[in-house]
Amino acid sequence: MGERNSPRTGGTLVSELIRLETAKKDALIRFDAAAFEDHTREQTRLVDTTPTPQNPDLRLDDLLKLNRLIRLNTALVLNLHSISPWVAVAREGYTAAGEVSTAPTARQLSIEA
Repeated sequence: MGERNSPRTGGTLVSELIRLETAKKDALIRFDAAAFEDHTREQTRLVDTTPTPQNPDLRLDDLLKLNRLIRLNTALVLNLHSISPWVAVAREGYTAAGEVSTAPTARQLSIEA
């Protein structure tokens, strides 16, 4: 596997995050909570276990696409919670291994541009 395709490059990490955000969006649209949780766990594990790339190979188009997907998914989740009282907010958090943790976690959303 070449350095460009290594999970340690920023471009590959962003591509994988785009894939997972797209899968989460599709799960939200289909009201598939299990798939959404699976993709969220996988994304959390990826972010928590991937070291910061030394020489990030990032493309602005990919970063903008990831930004749009995150913003869309955030809006979809907020919309689902506002119009569908039966959609419960998960009370659990996730560990670095992507496992559900029943320990109390802070509830906050942080988005940076």
